[in-house]
Amino acid sequence: MEYMRINAINDKWTLSKLISNGSTANVFLAKENYTEAKVALKVFDSMEETSRREAELLNGLDHPRIIKVTHHTVLDSDEARAYLPEHQQLSVIAMEYAAKGDLLSLIEAFGRFPEMVARSYFKQLLDAIEYLHAQGIAHEDIKPENILIDAEFNLKLADFGTAGRFSQDASKTGVLGTPLYFCPEKHLETEYNPFKADLFSLGMVLFIMVTGNLPFEAATEEDCLYNLIIEGKFDEFWKTHEQLKEAQDGHLPKGMFKESFKSLLNRLFNYDPCERLTINEIKQSEWVRGLSLEDKKLTDFVSQIASKMQYMAN
Repeated sequence: MEYMRINAINDKWTLSKLISNGSTANVFLAKENYTEAKVALKVFDSMEETSRREAELLNGLDHPRIIKVTHHTVLDSDEARAYLPEHQQLSVIAMEYAAKGDLLSLIEAFGRFPEMVARSYFKQLLDAIEYLHAQGIAHEDIKPENILIDAEFNLKLADFGTAGRFSQDASKTGVLGTPLYFCPEKHLETEYNPFKADLFSLGMVLFIMVTGNLPFEAATEEDCLYNLIIEGKFDEFWKTHEQLKEAQDGHLPKGMFKESFKSLLNRLFNYDPCERLTINEIKQSEWVRGLSLEDKKLTDFVSQIASKMQYMAN
């Protein structure tokens, strides 16, 4: 979507810059004119139903690790054409602004997280997903790009365009989300449980935080690394990653591939969804119960490192 002159929308917001763009919506940094507060505006290209569903889902949620919606409106034809020529309608969701970008940008800047930082962020994300699932909502597109970082360097799960409500034992088909983070069932386009699919993606996010790399390119038989998991050759899977990391860094970072970490990921990545861990089992796992940082200490630690690295976001 190519926007014309940036100005106020409905006399309510003034747009300042584009934060991110997608296939169905763009996100802008904006100022709320009456309060001067910064907000993120997600502007949909004539996708009223999609935006309304996302807004309704988010409006019903209240969790510190989930992005909050402050307003949802639909621009009429005259208002829409002021920003996008030849468009009859635009839908806008106003959300709290996450000033430090997204998790992917932070990982790319750090290379990988120290174990306690990765564990602390993982527990924040797990809390958000546990809350969502308890509400009967599966996100269906958990990935670092959809996990935002607020001004205090805490996580905010965002982008609920693929999310939906389901019974806990739901079985569905379809290919919603990002293929890179699909569980095997999604790749096979067979029936899958959306909550188990979320936890598979969660495991991939954890692996990336700890190592700075993907665990595999696709959870399919054709992927040589994931095929080791399918065949139950977990030791060979981890030995390969140790060799890859040693070649990448010139040495194997001490303590990166702890047995407790490998055991957790083995279960999260299991080819058989019935063998994967539940949220309660994840919380009780040895690696997750290890030392982590309280929010204030996490903020101080990450902000100090980010400052030294001159990390910039949005």
